Amino acid sequence: MAAVRYRFDNFELDVSRRRLLRDGDVIALNPKAFDMLRVLVEHNGELLTKDDLLRFVWNGQFVEEANLTVNMSAIRRALGENAKEPRYITTVSGRGYYFTASITEVPDDLVVESRTLSRLVIEEEAEADEEPEQLALPPVPRSLWRNPVTYLIAALLVTAGAGVAWYLSRPSPKPFEKMSMTRLTTSGRVTMADISPDGKLFAYSHQEPDGRNGMRLEHVDGSGQIELRPLADVVFTNIAFTPDGRQIYYSITGNDREPSGLYRLPAFGGAPEFVSDTRARIVFSPDSKSIAFIRSDRERGRSSLFIADSSMNDQRELVSRDDGLPFVQSAIDWSPNGDRLVVAAVVDETTRAQELFLVQTADGSIQQLTTSNWDGIRAVAWREDGVIASAGDQDVGWETQVWHISLTGGQPQKIVSDVNAYGLVSNLSRDGRSLITVQAVYQSNIWVAPSDNFSAARQVTFDMFGRQSGWDGLAWLPGDRLVFTSYVNRSETLWSMDLAGGASKQIIPDGKRNIYVSASIDGRRITFASNRTGTFEIWIANSDGTNMRQVTTGGNNHTPHISPDGRYIIYNSAAADSTGLWRISTDGGQPIQLTKFAVSWAQHSPDGRFIAGSFNDGGTTRVGVFTADGGEILKTFDVPPRANFRLGIHWTPDGSAITYRDWGYGIWRQGIDGGAPARLEGLPQEKIYAYAWSNDGSKFAFTRGMEIRDVVLISEEDQ
Repeated sequence: MAAVRYRFDNFELDVSRRRLLRDGDVIALNPKAFDMLRVLVEHNGELLTKDDLLRFVWNGQFVEEANLTVNMSAIRRALGENAKEPRYITTVSGRGYYFTASITEVPDDLVVESRTLSRLVIEEEAEADEEPEQLALPPVPRSLWRNPVTYLIAALLVTAGAGVAWYLSRPSPKPFEKMSMTRLTTSGRVTMADISPDGKLFAYSHQEPDGRNGMRLEHVDGSGQIELRPLADVVFTNIAFTPDGRQIYYSITGNDREPSGLYRLPAFGGAPEFVSDTRARIVFSPDSKSIAFIRSDRERGRSSLFIADSSMNDQRELVSRDDGLPFVQSAIDWSPNGDRLVVAAVVDETTRAQELFLVQTADGSIQQLTTSNWDGIRAVAWREDGVIASAGDQDVGWETQVWHISLTGGQPQKIVSDVNAYGLVSNLSRDGRSLITVQAVYQSNIWVAPSDNFSAARQVTFDMFGRQSGWDGLAWLPGDRLVFTSYVNRSETLWSMDLAGGASKQIIPDGKRNIYVSASIDGRRITFASNRTGTFEIWIANSDGTNMRQVTTGGNNHTPHISPDGRYIIYNSAAADSTGLWRISTDGGQPIQLTKFAVSWAQHSPDGRFIAGSFNDGGTTRVGVFTADGGEILKTFDVPPRANFRLGIHWTPDGSAITYRDWGYGIWRQGIDGGAPARLEGLPQEKIYAYAWSNDGSKFAFTRGMEIRDVVLISEEDQ
């Protein structure tokens, strides 16, 4: 029989007795308020308009809309909430209401005549236990074949059989061969997203210009929007619907008021609940009982795939790899029947190439699926006929595309191939026919300002989408010249520009990625990282691009910075047997290890005596000042929550401070003598990319970038 009692949190709605209880105590509600609550609960998770409520509760009677408002207020008071801080009833402005609690239905406990009930049970059990009879077809009488109609019927059956055989043997259509693409958001500020199992809703995080992040829920058909989490000083690292669509799990890098970790809340909004301190991507098993995630253990030197229950308890390690060949935390998903997981992992310590693997959940046995030499696999989603992945090839890592990978042979084929990038997320609805991904378009240009008046900056490059000038590095050369990164022919390479004439020219030949440029003060030499020979190494050249040569070997050497006098290059190595900060002569020779631990994005001070870089200090990221000749640490500084060290920790021209970027907007300045970091004033309130002061300190060049990221729905259509 239908449930007549509903339980949520410490409340119980007893429909048959028409009462609301909290912890067993009756809460007074007038009859119409009770009826409204009953209707909301019975339609849990559905949007009910005001007209719906008036029709259900007042049954076509003419009443003022104010009656609905008064009774809704009475319900909220009874449930201990208000419209601004809803726990159970979410208001969709101009549309209606959602009831969003997790509800347990309780069967009817009223007396039912035992004789009738027993009979029903007996009949159901007999029907379930009975073995179905094997029906034998009687032979066709021979006289029937004398009828011409019989031959006609037989011919038709043969023809139909041939048609079926042709249908079954025809080439299978390619996945998403016929599809449509629909842009679901238009803000350009989406960071990640997930689609509900029924394909009707999607949740996504968005970042505003000031760097704060929030989370929203929207209908795929565009019919409504709910703010799940207000803007806050946090960064979202994961969003996932539960398989039943009732809850959303998300992970954040938090702040002093909100711890970093994994949270969950009702799908239509409500109070968040802290689950675990993990910030990795989590994926649910089809039955909702298990969660899979990746965790790195630096002390053990292992990267491991774990399985836990839905509250992140009873964690067990399924399989692990050496930390030098780690699993990719963002690329993991369950098979539709829950017996396997697909996960990406690094397979080459030198090139950092990645492949997909299949892992048996029963025993942790692992099997490599692909041999595609991916540069990066951002996300995966498993459907019945294979795996969907957003991944990039070794030539241009940023240009990730959407692929379908067959489970028999691991052969990939592109679903989408265009000039955009598809990264961070690639999730499917339950039927596998609706896919959402974050489509990204990048564009940047270089600006130059007087050092004492950043607001007077002028634009010096005018590239459209695809070039990304200055995105991955810029440096000053004498005579008001700049050297910077820019894309050409699918290769990111180095260009130079004379600011007086405004013309730019390519100085390093095409060949994969040539990035993180640094120049000596006299302008004779430049250094950069390049993977043109298959793995990232440090290269050096004259400032006009001539005499280009490789100065390091072994792989995974990157982020170089040349000393002011042009004699040495410092760089970071990520190779397993040589992790740390290194120094090598610009003339080549044997490198010298300065630190035994990684010091990232390090740069020389203007006088060449010190080095500033970021490092991990007992699990906390800090900025340190080191001696340039021996790597001895002299000072350390705490950093803001959204500190971004990518593209270098730059010294101010007078050497009194170090600077670094923010993931949201602007640049932070940290005085060497101490004190709290503060943002540089006068810069636009937007994300800054590569930047540098001129050698005489009079000018400041910086890259203003545009990242247009929106949710796109890809729907497979019938062939």
